[in-house]
Amino acid sequence: MKTLKTILLVGALTLFGMVTYAQQKTHVFSQIASANTSSYFIRDDSTLWSAGWNADGELGVPEAGERTGVIQLMSHDHDWVFAAGGRSAAFFIKNDGSMWAVGSNEKSLQGTGNELRKNKVLTRIGEDNDWKYVTASRFWGYNGFAIKTDGTLWGWGDNESGILDPDKKAKTTPVQIGSDNDWLKVASGQGTILAIKTDGSLWAWGSNMTGSLGLGIKDNTVVMKPTRVGSDNDWIDISCVELRSYAKKKDGTWYSAGYNDGRNLLGFKGYSPEGEFDTFNEFKKLDLIDQPIIFIGGYGETTMIGVGEGDEITQIFGWGSLADYALGNGKGYLFGSTKVLPPVTVPTSPSIKSGIRFKQMATGLAFTIVLDENGKAYGWGSNRGGMLVDGTSDPEELKTSVFKKPTEIECPQDKVNVSVSNIVSSDLFRIEGLSIMIGDKVDLLNIYSGDGRILYRASGLNSGDILNFSNMKHDILIIKAVSNEQSQVEKVIL
Repeated sequence: MKTLKTILLVGALTLFGMVTYAQQKTHVFSQIASANTSSYFIRDDSTLWSAGWNADGELGVPEAGERTGVIQLMSHDHDWVFAAGGRSAAFFIKNDGSMWAVGSNEKSLQGTGNELRKNKVLTRIGEDNDWKYVTASRFWGYNGFAIKTDGTLWGWGDNESGILDPDKKAKTTPVQIGSDNDWLKVASGQGTILAIKTDGSLWAWGSNMTGSLGLGIKDNTVVMKPTRVGSDNDWIDISCVELRSYAKKKDGTWYSAGYNDGRNLLGFKGYSPEGEFDTFNEFKKLDLIDQPIIFIGGYGETTMIGVGEGDEITQIFGWGSLADYALGNGKGYLFGSTKVLPPVTVPTSPSIKSGIRFKQMATGLAFTIVLDENGKAYGWGSNRGGMLVDGTSDPEELKTSVFKKPTEIECPQDKVNVSVSNIVSSDLFRIEGLSIMIGDKVDLLNIYSGDGRILYRASGLNSGDILNFSNMKHDILIIKAVSNEQSQVEKVIL
């Protein structure tokens, strides 16, 4: 144990020294997510923020108006790690593996087990602490799906068609789908669900409207349980956008199925539309873009694609409707206007400075947000709810608000004090001088500066371990430890 303690002591001093220098920088974003008409941001201090439409309380801030372009702090906690938007709702995962929801609870969309029509504050889903990934349809549908760390797949919400359980009763809390424990990722569209397993196999179920399941079924039927798509084992990514589905193979190629429309939303080279509602019920190679595709999104009338190498997006393309300037190329018209421009049927890029590398893209109803490698966010398209965070809070002004070209979204610089609520135990650690003495086993320990920045994070600490903070250059430290359902927070004044 003596050797272990020494390693922890040296490691703590080294890391503290490194992050003390980083303390001087301004805040940036670390993650972005979008619902149909709202946006969500995780800042570099793991705090959670929102902006946009709020008719169902999806911003998680009860005092916020029906729509706002002012970014809102959703929680004082500094441990948010994942966000996913839904239909007037959103879902989040914390560092401790707990899952939370906010917004519309129509048809039990939230999965929180309560009967409220909407949850205007972040509400925990169950008591489990092993959630890894969550998703929901951003436009139509009332379901959420999530994967746990053990590889099991879960769903909740609307079950009229039996896609969650044959009893066809709504699921107010998550229920396991099947018994397999090798699920890797899941995506949800307009009643269509895609999922990938760890062996690289692709699965689909739910509504086959427009052939979006890619199973070769021609009629509009409902497949009630996960059904394998073909026999290939080299699928690595998936995406669902309303009535169309996309799946990526290891070689970087994407395949698409479902609703193509006259705009060629599925992305086929040399495509000639045969009618307004043309569909493809089997996965066909998306070859309209020759470069490696990393991200596919959009909404019912546009397709947005990010290309690049590895995980870095170096160029963005879009095509489809120009309503609300959704493509970000400076061309378009206000949705509902009598002046309508024809859709763009070939890939076009938004008017964004070349040379910028992006690590994330998020799309909603006629808007797109991107996050660059430095944590700066940019948005374009519809801002009718305020989801592009322009600082406008007047709902009348927002009704016609659009951004014709990419515009930077300012990251809030507000100081956020660490939440010290829900203290259940005081036995996880104790402070002795300038050291933290671990008592009971600690799953996660975070040390924050007084203004809420994360300075140090450790996991899997055991009784008898020691962390020393004598090298910290801060007047106030907040130490928070979590173990199972117990937590402890201590404030230290140096």
